[in-house]
Amino acid sequence: MVADPRPALREAVARLLVASGRDDLSAVVAGAEIELCAGAEMWSIGAREVAAQRLALLVTPALYARLQGTADLQAIRDAFATVVRSFDTELAEFALFVSLPSLQGGWGHAYRSAPVSDRPEPTPDAVRSAAIALAEAYGRDEDARALARSSLEVGVTGDPDGSLRKWMVRLEPDDFVAVDRSLERSSFLERVLRIAAAGVTVQVGEVVLSCRAP
Repeated sequence: MVADPRPALREAVARLLVASGRDDLSAVVAGAEIELCAGAEMWSIGAREVAAQRLALLVTPALYARLQGTADLQAIRDAFATVVRSFDTELAEFALFVSLPSLQGGWGHAYRSAPVSDRPEPTPDAVRSAAIALAEAYGRDEDARALARSSLEVGVTGDPDGSLRKWMVRLEPDDFVAVDRSLERSSFLERVLRIAAAGVTVQVGEVVLSCRAP
């Protein structure tokens, strides 16, 4: 049985960041999980064909809030791209995902034996917990409390490949009225729920905010 090469990939990226003087980002990578999406894209680069892979880094809600959209995240992505690059491979896409609180040779040869994501589809309770933690990490305590009082439901949207999900947040009446009156708050709740529910195998098709029946 061939060993999982992802720990070696993570260690190589962490060491490269240390060598670049970014010990802080090395610690982030060393403590995170790496996911490999199934089905590499084939790219033509000059006279050669390479397998372009999609990778994701799973981090805590607090680290997601700190890294998303920053130069630090770009530095991590660049380090992964450098390590993954070989005569046979390139990095096609690098994503940052939130890790759900309740679940917890060269790369060109090693990647073929890396297991693709078989993480079970997240449950509504796990997604809600992650969204609450993410809201708290952003300092949005009022929104975190509203989510804590809510319930969350999920259904299939009917897309051809069955990978899209519709999430419905049922807020308490007072919370719903307050959120419905604020485009900024409703947009924020939808965003953290999309982040919490995102994955490499299942996509978020729609997030609906509704009022819980008495």
